[in-house]
Amino acid sequence: MSGMDARFRFFVITIFAVIFTAFFAASSAQATVGQGASSVQSDMAQLKGTNYKVTTNSVYTTYSFFARGDTIKEYANSNGVIFAMSWRGATQPPIKGILGKYFNGYAAQFAARVRLHIRRPIMIKTPAIRVFRGGHMRGWVGSAFVQSLAPAGITMGDLR
Repeated sequence: MSGMDARFRFFVITIFAVIFTAFFAASSAQATVGQGASSVQSDMAQLKGTNYKVTTNSVYTTYSFFARGDTIKEYANSNGVIFAMSWRGATQPPIKGILGKYFNGYAAQFAARVRLHIRRPIMIKTPAIRVFRGGHMRGWVGSAFVQSLAPAGITMGDLR
């Protein structure tokens, strides 16, 4: 493959990644990590969610619901701020909407990964947020976790 072919291929992949992200970011509204837990009810209404459930323990509150074939969980600390989200189901949620102000750091590392042509589950770690995404068509899983907002001693692995 010549240098021109490689550059063109990189260009096409980068454009596809940007369009794909923009499409899914605009496709529906979702809570953003770092926002208040009061946004969970409006998310459920916008996504036409069902089976709303709230589970509270001594450290955090879990809000879960079922929407568009997906199970979505949002985790709030004792101050009512969403510090993590997880999803499992047929579609991938709009990652830009979920990450909010944390999206730019994620996007930079994601773009580097696209350049390497790595096709496996993605774990992006920035100083501010950790994002896991993986799966296959109609079988997606993922989570986003902000350590600075999480209760003391809670890790991403504790929320499964």
